[in-house]
Amino acid sequence: MSQRLSTWLERTSYIAVIGCSLTIATAVVRDSRMKAVGSSADQKTSKLEGTRLTIKGVNWKSSSQTLVLALSTSCHFCSESIPFYKRLVDFEQRRGLAVIAVVPQPATEANKYFATKQLKLSNIYSADLETLNVEGTPTLLLVNRDGIVEHSWVGALRKQAEESVLAQLRTP
Repeated sequence: MSQRLSTWLERTSYIAVIGCSLTIATAVVRDSRMKAVGSSADQKTSKLEGTRLTIKGVNWKSSSQTLVLALSTSCHFCSESIPFYKRLVDFEQRRGLAVIAVVPQPATEANKYFATKQLKLSNIYSADLETLNVEGTPTLLLVNRDGIVEHSWVGALRKQAEESVLAQLRTP
C-alpha cells in the first residue's frame, strides 16, 4: 500500500511541476507578445522616422502635419488610450491639425467602435498595418505634408510621452 501511495505522490508531483512550467511559459509568451503588439513602454520607433507613408485616399498636402493613429478595435492598449486620443481630436479642432485613424478592421466597423467610445474621428482608413511598417498598436505617427514620418510613438503612452506628442504637434 505504501508503494502505491509513493507512486501516486511521485506522479502527482510530476504533474504539478509540468503544470507550473506550462503556466510560467504561457506568462512569458504573453508578456513578450504584449511588448511586440501594444505596450506601455513609451518607446520611440526610429525605424519609421524618415520613411514615406502611403495610405490610399490620404492627401498629405492638405495639412502641414497629419497625426496618424494606427489602432485596432481589439487592442486593449488602444482602448485604454482613448482619453488621450480625445485630447488629440480636440487639439485638431483648435489648431487645424489633421488626425486620421488607420485600422486593420473595415472602416465601418472601426467607426462604430469609436462611436461607442465617443471618439469623434472623421477620417478612418482601413489598411494592413504591416504595409505601413507598423508592428504593433497603438502607434502614433506624425507625418509632414510630403508624407514623411517625422516622429513616431508606440504603445500606451505615459503622461510624459503624451506631453511629448503634444509638444511635437505645437511645433510648426
